[in-house]
Amino acid sequence: MQSVLGIIIWRLLKVHLPVFGYMVVLAGAPDVLRHKGYVMGSLSVALDIIPVICLIKAGIEFSAAT
Repeated sequence: MQSVLGIIIWRLLKVHLPVFGYMVVLAGAPDVLRHKGYVMGSLSVALDIIPVICLIKAGIEFSAAT
């Protein structure tokens, strides 16, 4: 029973977690656009929606403290 419940939870997270991430990026988009301007802010939001690029970009921003 535990393994079936674990599989169900894993599948739900696998499906819903990226959708939640997209909602967070889009919810923060107005602040990013105001802070970085329309061109660079739009580019930043567009890169944040792509999962692999987002991880690389977040690592660079974290290490550069911007």
